[in-house]
Amino acid sequence: KPVMTVPKLTFEEIVDVRSYSAGFVLDVLKKTTEKDLLDPAPRSAVKKESTIFEDFENLRVDDSHIAKMCKNRLSSMAIHPGQKLIVAGGSKKGEVGLFMPGEKKVTLRLEPHTDLVGGCQFSWNKLYTSSYDSTVRVFDSETLQYDQIFSASDDVWFRGLSICAESELLVAGTNGQVIKIDTRENKKVCSYPGKADFSKYGSLWGLHHNKHDPNYFLSTSNNGSIAAWDHRTTKCPVDVNTSHSKTVSSAILDPVRGKKVLSVGYDDKVNVLDFSDKAKFTEVKKISHCNNTGRWLTKFQAKWHPSSDELFVIGSMAQPRRIEIYNVNGKMERTLSDENYIGSVQSLVEFHHSQNAIVCGNASGYCYIFHSD
Repeated sequence: KPVMTVPKLTFEEIVDVRSYSAGFVLDVLKKTTEKDLLDPAPRSAVKKESTIFEDFENLRVDDSHIAKMCKNRLSSMAIHPGQKLIVAGGSKKGEVGLFMPGEKKVTLRLEPHTDLVGGCQFSWNKLYTSSYDSTVRVFDSETLQYDQIFSASDDVWFRGLSICAESELLVAGTNGQVIKIDTRENKKVCSYPGKADFSKYGSLWGLHHNKHDPNYFLSTSNNGSIAAWDHRTTKCPVDVNTSHSKTVSSAILDPVRGKKVLSVGYDDKVNVLDFSDKAKFTEVKKISHCNNTGRWLTKFQAKWHPSSDELFVIGSMAQPRRIEIYNVNGKMERTLSDENYIGSVQSLVEFHHSQNAIVCGNASGYCYIFHSD
């Protein structure tokens, strides 16, 4: 496994493909702050399902909202938290692509890692990425450097990544440990579990931080388990759920109240759990869904609607190719497709937090955006 050892990478060293207007997306990132979320208001407020369904009816795909972000399969994806629609995608070969759609769409491709990018997340003008090359890096749009902020031994690869505080983030290791990193000091703060035998937690996949209660986060594993952790103790998880029988690629808390958990397993199940008391998982619903993506496709990861704890979107193996929107009772409410553009499985799908848009990513490195504007 190739390991990235260079701590600081300049823009010129890692840029691979840059459109004539790539500087525009960098300028947008430089100027983004948390104030971007204040005007216009995000969609985080609870909306009626009838209104949400009306939004779905207006969604479409066109050339202005399609781009090849990476040369290889997209393995992770992130949407910028501001009002400007900017998408980042990591690939199985270590590339990181940026895409800003529109009539004059902008694409930018960087090569900061030497192996699969398992996680990526924006923090305003910065982008954090974790990789199978055993490193965690950050791209700063102001300095145009892609700095290494943490590295592990060669036998530990990093998949999921989740920012948990202004200067702290979590990464999921294939050795069964979650590592908390101080992004100011670029060093490890602690790990979960701390000193116990962490191999029993399997090889970790996904991470999700509870924005409604910053003390808690979730991790998922290839042994079919979902663990709820409390930041205040590294001894053991608060609870472990084993409702899946195979790898759990993701488990996320709902954006409205942070009480429902949505998980996707390779056992062809999408499960809904309750974590209201923050002490124990309670199984609510098991939804049958074909998640057998095989070795050539990225595993599915369901995502909540930003204004609802009742609806979610997920990719599909069905023909003709489409993405699917379900409610938590297991009813498929809508499908979105376009035979002129969508001809492949969209493994990565996510609602935009404030715009009426759904972002998709596939195994060819392409990003498709269903939009209404």
